[in-house]
Amino acid sequence: MIVALVIVVLFGAIAAPEFTSSSVRSSLYLCAQTIIPSLFIYMVLSDFLLKKNALRFIGRAFSGLGRVSAIGSEGVTVWLLGLLCGAPVGAKLSSQLFERGELPKENAEYLNLFSNNASLSFIFSVVSLTVGRRGAWVVFSSVLLSSIINAFLFRLFIKIKKVQPLIKTAVPSGAKKIYHFTESISWGSQAMLGICASVVLFGYFGDIAEVLCQHLSIFPEGIKGFFEFSSGVISSTSVPLIAFYCCFGGLAVFGQVKTVIGASLNSKLYLPAKLTQGLSGFLIALLLEKIIL
Repeated sequence: MIVALVIVVLFGAIAAPEFTSSSVRSSLYLCAQTIIPSLFIYMVLSDFLLKKNALRFIGRAFSGLGRVSAIGSEGVTVWLLGLLCGAPVGAKLSSQLFERGELPKENAEYLNLFSNNASLSFIFSVVSLTVGRRGAWVVFSSVLLSSIINAFLFRLFIKIKKVQPLIKTAVPSGAKKIYHFTESISWGSQAMLGICASVVLFGYFGDIAEVLCQHLSIFPEGIKGFFEFSSGVISSTSVPLIAFYCCFGGLAVFGQVKTVIGASLNSKLYLPAKLTQGLSGFLIALLLEKIIL
């Protein structure tokens, strides 16, 4: 089914090269104007600081929450960084904790379900330009609350070990390699390349879906956001719908998450979890919109 769809899209791209070029140019502009400025610096700095255990004071401050949620102090730090820095930072740091032996695999996979969200800078820059400052606050509150709901909801379905990994002040035993800042820059650059490639590809799929919906007169507005959430945010003026896109993340973010975690973590529950978060974020924004706006 997927292969057949890709073949159809390929022949469509060959038959309509101008449409394809326009879609790619638009996505590359989005990457240069929005994605890279709102994500690259945060990815590099968070990766470096977590490797050096420089953020252990955050984990200590939320150690109680780490014990209750079974993700440990550093897991709470990853969740907060995912809210501040944006996806796929949460996925990358979750897989790092597993690879370093500081979280069991099940716990890291669980953490990955609610730690990848739209970044604070994206919400208060791009989203605020679309729906204003108050609207941005509604969206951020929806993202925050829906991620907490996801954490409690999927905790009921996933068997994870109740452990709290120790916060270490040095590189884990057995890992002789000294992590340099340039390594984080290199990883951030490679990750951004993969992210932008994902935005271009899924943005193109979203453009095709948008054209088809307009032709069939079925829900044309914002359909692209299901594929690439930044485009959906820009093309919509509905606060609840924007909240849905920021909570769900679109298929492009799913591709980014798969890229950074590789084969280390299982992602079979990721899309159901993010769709659940998107729905809860939509409902929360619908309620808050009536109160705040």
